[in-house]
Amino acid sequence: MHFSAATTVVLLASLASATSNVERSCAGVELIHASGTTESGLGVVGQPLSTALAKSVTGLSTYSLPYNTDADYTSTVTAGATLMQQRIASTLSACPETKFVLSGYSKGAMVVHHTAKVLTAAQKTAVHGVAVFGDPDTSPKGIAALEGLSNTWPLNDGAVNVNVYAACVSGDEFCDGGGITGLAAHLTYASNGDVGKAASFLAGLVA
Repeated sequence: MHFSAATTVVLLASLASATSNVERSCAGVELIHASGTTESGLGVVGQPLSTALAKSVTGLSTYSLPYNTDADYTSTVTAGATLMQQRIASTLSACPETKFVLSGYSKGAMVVHHTAKVLTAAQKTAVHGVAVFGDPDTSPKGIAALEGLSNTWPLNDGAVNVNVYAACVSGDEFCDGGGITGLAAHLTYASNGDVGKAASFLAGLVA
């Protein structure tokens, strides 16, 4: 079969358009999750949270924040917040109707708090809910409570039990002053029911 040069150009243009449409498809809701120290990908909390939330939110998109999860709680947390802000900004540029829910486990929860410092007012409007687990910024017993960010959230009028789900198991080493013996408590969020409760809470905010 022989195609003319003009026909070939039209076919190529059609293919390019189809490819562009696929690349630009927009999710109605995107979950951005920041994992805990030394974790990769969505980690022990992010993966089940994404799975549970997808059951209630049709077409959910999940993004694992690719930040440095080494045991550093200063520069890498700040850098992680910048990456989260950049993800929100770039997505809104292409998909201005996308709603965001943000989550963080352990060190990742600190990233969520710090993101509040770098989001614009318009970007905060696009964030509809937050979930944190084992949050070191929890006041007064969290190991990072002196940062003073316990009530600082990356969305408008953020408040626990309103648009923020904050899980801190009693005795957790990082959010409840449990000391070194509290590490076991810190590892229970994926199995103690908090992930499912958080998913239901977040789904209600983007319905």
